[in-house]
Amino acid sequence: ALVKLYQDNASTLTPDPIYTAFYSSHPPAPLRIAHLQRFA
Repeated sequence: ALVKLYQDNASTLTPDPIYTAFYSSHPPAPLRIAHLQRFA
């Protein structure tokens, strides 16, 4: 579902870490998915 959300919003799945640190309000999809899989 997260990957589809990123695709629908035309967001990149692998954003630059520095850009993400300054401008993103949430972690990128791969980090979010990895975190969710740890608890699944």
